[in-house]
Amino acid sequence: QINHFNRIGESGDLTERFEDHSSRELHLLSQTANRMLDRIESLHQELQQASMTDSLTGVGNRRLFDQQLQHEWLVARRNGAVISLLMIDIDHFKLYNDTYGHQDGDQCLQGVAEVISAQVKREADLVARYGGEEFAVILPDVPLLGAEKVAERIRLAIEALGIANVDAPTTPWITISVGYASMAPQVGQECEELLRSADQALYQAKRTGRNRIQAAVI
Repeated sequence: QINHFNRIGESGDLTERFEDHSSRELHLLSQTANRMLDRIESLHQELQQASMTDSLTGVGNRRLFDQQLQHEWLVARRNGAVISLLMIDIDHFKLYNDTYGHQDGDQCLQGVAEVISAQVKREADLVARYGGEEFAVILPDVPLLGAEKVAERIRLAIEALGIANVDAPTTPWITISVGYASMAPQVGQECEELLRSADQALYQAKRTGRNRIQAAVI
């Protein structure tokens, strides 16, 4: 019986391999082994998901963002398509933390992430926390006008939350600034060009008053 068990192949269901075996103990052992294999696979998937998720907000983390941007950039270049990117920053968030404390700051980040995710409709799109109070949205096969509509929809939805930020010099509630860019990748170009363009547009949005969206000039 032990030799028979040792000869079990790597593929195939252990229970099926023992259907014709008279030993009840081996049959029970095979069922237990199958359950253990299923559990190991489930844990592996959970670990993979956790490694790509921001633990505070539940959206994608920087690692997932970097991988997905590179992937979608290559897909767009191969298909002759466009790709858009939004870079989002919570206005005066440091002041919010100083005023209300880090626990409320964490809740604010969670609320903002939830609203952004709700406004990004397609399964192919990705919402990620880029770092600190900054988020990013990858929009494959979406031109500049489409990115503008998504950016403004998100901005309005965040403003509608009405999260108080009474000491903010612009508005007494939480708002966001958004920089967005769209490119049709060409041979020799890298996805960092899209990221840099969207980030520069975000800087311009913040420099010119905040609580606004700004397109990149490419």
